[in-house]
Amino acid sequence: MEFIMNVSSRVLIKEFTIIRDELSLDNSRIDVSNSNYVTISDCIITDSNIGIYATGSNNLLILNNTFTHNQKCIYASVECGNMYIIGNTFSLYENNSYGIYLQANGKYYIHNNTIKSHTNFSHFSCGIYIDGTSSIKSNIVTNCHIGLWLTDGVHNIEYNLFKNNKQIGIYAYFSSTNINNNNIEQNGNNFITYQNNLKPGGIIIYASKNEYCSIGYNKISNNRGYGIYLNGIYNSDNKIINNDFLKNSRQAFYINSRCYWQHNYWEKEKHFPKIILGFIQINSFLIIPTFQIDYNPSDTFHFT
Repeated sequence: MEFIMNVSSRVLIKEFTIIRDELSLDNSRIDVSNSNYVTISDCIITDSNIGIYATGSNNLLILNNTFTHNQKCIYASVECGNMYIIGNTFSLYENNSYGIYLQANGKYYIHNNTIKSHTNFSHFSCGIYIDGTSSIKSNIVTNCHIGLWLTDGVHNIEYNLFKNNKQIGIYAYFSSTNINNNNIEQNGNNFITYQNNLKPGGIIIYASKNEYCSIGYNKISNNRGYGIYLNGIYNSDNKIINNDFLKNSRQAFYINSRCYWQHNYWEKEKHFPKIILGFIQINSFLIIPTFQIDYNPSDTFHFT
């Protein structure tokens, strides 16, 4: 058994196996508080409430580690600077478990990680939760309840696979999001309300007039719920272009949102504009059906 706490600045931690001591009352195995230029590489971190805890730190690199049986594998609760989480493997087994839980504002680079949940349907798990600004690229997130959960900030999400997540592939709440070149498939639960009364499906976005979304060149397929669900997206910069919508329970839907739809593939060849249904909700009692139009839908796949 190896145990590490209270890491100082400019430290390299490499090739340790870090397992919880049942006699220890400490919650975290590696504590990086107010430290800079720390690298944690090629470690195995298991059986902890918190695997790596970071607070008030900058230029933290977490590289090629293996996390298993942790409640929160990586957790940041107080504002951080730059954090790089690259090439790690996360296996989630506990109820209310998170692979990456970045509750503090910061700049996060999350690339080339693999996150898989092994929890059952009644136990909640989230692959990645971020409150801050992020680059999320080339990750594989599967079998969680929510694959990616974003709050606040600006997020660039590209070249990821979100598959078979039990409720939602990507969920964004009051965030500005660029979602491009992702494969988002087999997420959702056929409109069963499970956690937090959230809608099920591939991409679920709640926002306001101050946020925007740009969704392009994604394959959105076989989601058991909505392919895309938008609520409160008013910004004129919202664009949903060049996506493939395939065999989702409901391809797209919006409430109180304004979007530019262009050249999406809608499962069948379209020689005429595609109508996307939604509504404006004035209050609990007054709902007005509306529609938006993809005037130039694609007649071929963007992806094979």
